[in-house]
Amino acid sequence: GTSIVPYILNLRIEQSKKLLNTSSLSVTEIALVCGFDNSNHFSTAFKRICGVTPSEYRKKAELNPRGFLYRQAEYQPKIKGGNLI
Repeated sequence: GTSIVPYILNLRIEQSKKLLNTSSLSVTEIALVCGFDNSNHFSTAFKRICGVTPSEYRKKAELNPRGFLYRQAEYQPKIKGGNLI
């Protein structure tokens, strides 16, 4: 199975994606609501896992008229041997 740290990080990223899509909160506010220490740590983790920054994710979501964001496979955490890579 997955160790607890990558699991919690994935939960926080999933929560942040929902907020980026449905709220007008700033990226910094979302970072804090989702349990990150600061927006820099959040943005770095988000980009490492999702491939785009939180701002880019929100912008692409706003531009997509069908409401579909990205293929789910693009947002799976990269885990090898139980560790986030």
